[in-house]
Amino acid sequence: MGRVVRHWTGIVILLAWINLGYCDDPVLTPATLTDSGGNTANANSSIKWAPLPSFDSYKAGDIEYDSSGLAPLNNFAKSFINGAVFPLGVPWDLMEKAIDGTLMTDITANYMNYLQQFGGYGACIVIGFLFIFIFPLIGLCFCCCRCCCSNCGGKMMQHNEDVKADCKRRTFAIILFVLIAFTGAGMICVYLSNDQMSTALNNFDDVVVSNMDDLTTYASNVVKETKYIVNTNFNFTTSVITRDLDNLGYVLGIPIRTTLKTQGNLDTAISSANNLVTRVTQIAAALTTLNTTLGDVKVKAEILSSNLTTLKTDIDTAITSAGCPGAPNCPDTSGVVMGFDTNDFPDISGPLSSISSVENQNLSAIIIQASSEIENIPERVTNETRTTVSDLKTMVSNFSGEIDPLIEQVENIQDSISTNGTIADIKKQVKDMVDVGSTYDKYRWYGGVGLTSIVLLVVLLQILGLGFGTCSQNSNTRPTERGCVGTSAGKMLMASVGFVFIFSSFLMLLTTFTFMLATPLHRFICDPLTDSSLNDLDTIVDKIYKFQYGTSNGSLLGKMLFNNASIDLRVSKLLQDCQGGAAAFKALKLNNLFDVSTLTNFTKDLNIQSEVDKINIDLSTVKIMTPSLLDQLNEMKNAINVNFTKFREELGKSTTGQNMSALADQLDTLAGSCSPGCNAATQTSLRDLATRTRSIESNELANLTTALTQLGPDLNTLESTVNGTDTDVDNCINNFNISEIFVQNNGSDVVKNEAKKFADRIIGIVTSFADDALYALDNEIGKCTPIWNLYNTLFVISLCQYTVDSLNGFWFSLGWCIFFFIPSIIFSTKLAKHYRRMSQLDNDYEDDKDELQLPEVSSDKYHILHNKVHPEDKEWNGSKSPFGSNKVGHYDPSSAQSNPPPYNTDW
Repeated sequence: MGRVVRHWTGIVILLAWINLGYCDDPVLTPATLTDSGGNTANANSSIKWAPLPSFDSYKAGDIEYDSSGLAPLNNFAKSFINGAVFPLGVPWDLMEKAIDGTLMTDITANYMNYLQQFGGYGACIVIGFLFIFIFPLIGLCFCCCRCCCSNCGGKMMQHNEDVKADCKRRTFAIILFVLIAFTGAGMICVYLSNDQMSTALNNFDDVVVSNMDDLTTYASNVVKETKYIVNTNFNFTTSVITRDLDNLGYVLGIPIRTTLKTQGNLDTAISSANNLVTRVTQIAAALTTLNTTLGDVKVKAEILSSNLTTLKTDIDTAITSAGCPGAPNCPDTSGVVMGFDTNDFPDISGPLSSISSVENQNLSAIIIQASSEIENIPERVTNETRTTVSDLKTMVSNFSGEIDPLIEQVENIQDSISTNGTIADIKKQVKDMVDVGSTYDKYRWYGGVGLTSIVLLVVLLQILGLGFGTCSQNSNTRPTERGCVGTSAGKMLMASVGFVFIFSSFLMLLTTFTFMLATPLHRFICDPLTDSSLNDLDTIVDKIYKFQYGTSNGSLLGKMLFNNASIDLRVSKLLQDCQGGAAAFKALKLNNLFDVSTLTNFTKDLNIQSEVDKINIDLSTVKIMTPSLLDQLNEMKNAINVNFTKFREELGKSTTGQNMSALADQLDTLAGSCSPGCNAATQTSLRDLATRTRSIESNELANLTTALTQLGPDLNTLESTVNGTDTDVDNCINNFNISEIFVQNNGSDVVKNEAKKFADRIIGIVTSFADDALYALDNEIGKCTPIWNLYNTLFVISLCQYTVDSLNGFWFSLGWCIFFFIPSIIFSTKLAKHYRRMSQLDNDYEDDKDELQLPEVSSDKYHILHNKVHPEDKEWNGSKSPFGSNKVGHYDPSSAQSNPPPYNTDW
């Protein structure tokens, strides 16, 4: 029966969950929200924003400077300019004095300072012009000395020591070769520098067009990026808020219920009540078992009592016939009765009825019904906040209208860039200028090639002369017998000397003019532009501002961009930020131009808290301790009202009034001892009664004893089951009362607190959007790389690296060539004497292999001594050569002798 009761109890509990309005908890749908842009929001509405996508790429960033291998030359030229020409850097004070009109006065007073500042520059110019005027004079003197005076190597004769000095000749050749190599390197650099200037002009059009296109692309990208942040990300923000509002039962209802159950001890009350439900089943089973055993005891006791009564009557009749009570050994039958009265056992029908009533009323269902108002709070929140949810959705939707002006401002800038024609005009003007420049630049390029060709001509003459001379040289050949190859070599070397004297002044003139132009450009313009710190560029801008506005307090860029000079916008900081890819909003301090307070102060326009405060869920009438629950709990207390003491008192009594075995023995004894006073029938009757007594003891009495023995454990089981139940019931009632009072008194505060948390959650979503948008404005939207590219490609690459560096490389290379021309003149002249065929021999010349032998001459007139002719004529007197001043032994017309000396035809 107990199993049947428990089975039906389970079914009733299941039906109670279904029928008593106990709804399933809402589920957040969807738990994770995503969009096409990669943004995600988890169940807590924490948003992970995807990176800002890349849009159109820029062209100017791909422009790089190609030095064509001239970087070492350019660096050498820059080091020379910075170290020797303008060692003190940019003369800022001079600029200020020029602006103030006090420059000339200051020059007069402090000329030594200016001498230190510009001494190197002036000295180089003076040296250049001195070279231009003096070098032609030196060349003229050199030519006159050679041609007119036969000096400076002009006399076609070599001394014997020069002819034999092979080491000297080779040393001269090596030195000249080295000079030619340096000059050739300079010539190549002249050509490349000349070509670089044309490259700069040819690339300028593409550079400007790329930068102008990048500005248009930049404006377009800014609009696209802004729209992405404002539209895509804001739409995702709206979707997350809408999801939370549509799942308000989950987002708000469940937290309210959880707080009420936790702080109001409702979980404890329900847990204790559910424990009592289990206890009810156990108590019912124990009471039922006890009642069954007790009924069995009563039945068996009734049977035993009836048998004992009959036995006592029969024994009394028999012992009377045997002469009792006067006879000896008469048994006492007063104890042949029941030792206890089953009616004295406590009545458990009342507790059994109470527990049956509790079971039949289904305490579990009553508990569920009592807590259903709390459990169904999420559904109640959903149903009672529909108006608030609708109003919040409308408010969030209207907030997008507050952000649209930001997009309109950005679009207006893009439209102004695209429609005012400025960029198109600049591109057209630059193209026209480049076309005109290219037309004339080819003549400049031709001129540069011509200059290179002059240097090349000198180098070729020198290298050919050196090569031919080296190949034709033979130390055994007489100077007067050298071949045409050597003579050509010498003439080539002298031709190179002649061209050097002819063109060096012209080359120096061009070198000086380009030097005068390029060095100030590099030091005063390009150095500040290319300096990594750009501090000098800031100084230039500040000087311009002071010149234009008459004060140094203010920012030129702040004045130009925002018409507010107090906005400290430094050019160096702007360019460095843009080089690092900073956003224009931060780099250009566009917060002074655009109003982003809508994002930072969105709570003024998006008053979510006021709407959430309208949520009002009245819990003051919630009844948790229902009358039916209280009745059932009290019934349960009644069910455990069992007098266990009385039960044990009754169980402690003897089953019969005397020992049945002893009575049977007494009857047997009496049957044997009553003769001759009693007849045989009496004796037989006594013996039959003894047998009946033993039978009752072994059957009816034994059965009752067994039943009574079972009654004890059943009673103990019931007692252990109900032990502490009354305290548990009181605690359960108290917990339910506490929970009910808490919900009724504090429920509205819990709702308000959880509603505030919900409002904070919604505000957190919008805050996340605003923070991401502001972060994007400061770091991602409109990265001003095109501004850096514009500066870098136009000023650093095109102006300074391609143009100014090429000019500096040009004059430096040309000056390099001129510098090495000077020693090459000396060594070319020296070597030419060693390579050309001589017209005369030195009178000391000796040929080791083919010694000159003079024939024997009559001693009357001459005698020969050591191959020298010494006439014995008194007029010669051995003091004068018969050939006059010519040291070589052949007739000299200028000799004072009227007749030439005789000589052999073989000589």
